[in-house]
Amino acid sequence: MSTNQDVCKGAWELGTACGKCARCLQAMPEWLEEVTAQRDSALNSNDYSKTVIARLVAERDALAAQVGALRKDAERYRWLRRGEGWAGVMDGAESVFEGMDAAIDAAMAKVGA
Repeated sequence: MSTNQDVCKGAWELGTACGKCARCLQAMPEWLEEVTAQRDSALNSNDYSKTVIARLVAERDALAAQVGALRKDAERYRWLRRGEGWAGVMDGAESVFEGMDAAIDAAMAKVGA
């Protein structure tokens, strides 16, 4: 059917109404208008939800990348701290690492990091 002038042979009661022809539009049950409006509202809301979800996924991915970089920094520090790095081959390496956390924290606090 190309225009609202055409008439289908469907019926709302049977679930066969086209909802577009003049007869179907005239006979449309009152409750259907409300249901249709709710459906349209939900569809519009769904578009908004998809946008929000896409933004949250992008934010999650960015945070995951940041966590990965921070994790790598922490692994480097732990590797040195365990004496497995260049500092670990020095004589008295254990004494170098004693109090290192406190010294780093103090130095960072001093420069406001």
